[in-house]
Amino acid sequence: MTDRVSIPSARHVRIVHLNGPTFQALATGDLPATNAVSPVPVTACFTALEQRRLWRMRSRQVELDPSSADWITGVVWDEQRQLAVGWAGYHGPRHGRRLKSRCTRISSSSSLTRVDAGACHRPALHRARP
Repeated sequence: MTDRVSIPSARHVRIVHLNGPTFQALATGDLPATNAVSPVPVTACFTALEQRRLWRMRSRQVELDPSSADWITGVVWDEQRQLAVGWAGYHGPRHGRRLKSRCTRISSSSSLTRVDAGACHRPALHRARP
């Protein structure tokens, strides 16, 4: 039997942008250090070995261009549950009024196209294609 998972609606989910120290801590896989500097608490799936390449890349990117922290990978935060449920980011900085979205996790919410609404807690789901 398959468990059903409740996916938060788009109006209760937002992207929380991260800072340089948070990216550095994520890149080392140190969850307590990450949560000490992160604007919101994250779960162990953020510091998993397979995610560290992403966080190393983002850490270097923010080190070279601090303004990139405003659009690169951030935490998908469920406001109702007060829980980090995934991560998402953009291909590049805002040009005019549009941003091109890019996900690193899944979405089934039409308002948050390709933004995760719980992939850290739903291992049966697969990665979305950009």
